[in-house]
Amino acid sequence: MKDKKIRRGERYLDLNGVIHVVIYSKTEMIKIMPLKNNSMISVWETEEFKEQIKLLKFVEIPHPPITRINVSEHLLEFQFNIIGKTMSDTTIESDWQKEWKLNTNQRHSFRSYASGILKKVFKFNTSKTKETLKFFELNFGLPEDAS
Repeated sequence: MKDKKIRRGERYLDLNGVIHVVIYSKTEMIKIMPLKNNSMISVWETEEFKEQIKLLKFVEIPHPPITRINVSEHLLEFQFNIIGKTMSDTTIESDWQKEWKLNTNQRHSFRSYASGILKKVFKFNTSKTKETLKFFELNFGLPEDAS
């Protein structure tokens, strides 16, 4: 069986039930971010992380590939995941648009991830990526926490 390449955007569930998203992937190193409040990005050697998968300490969560059709939904879900929420939580909480906020570090993590996704999916240059991201944040993004 050939080793599967770990790609940016893939999701893994750990033993504690926390979902982790791969935010950086190269042949020798990956960075994963747990989707919860005040999360810290962890850096792994790719081979060590693959070993953890074999030991079932991380289980891959399948999801559809990110395309032009579902990229906005994916980015919105990712933004919710950063603060420990999901898209389905919006149906339960009525004032989510006013209450849910990103802090500065979370906003930076989102922008970094979203920029890479937009460049990959749409083949945008840097200026077009910034313009599109600004539009997305103004129309769909969570506000930044002032405190």
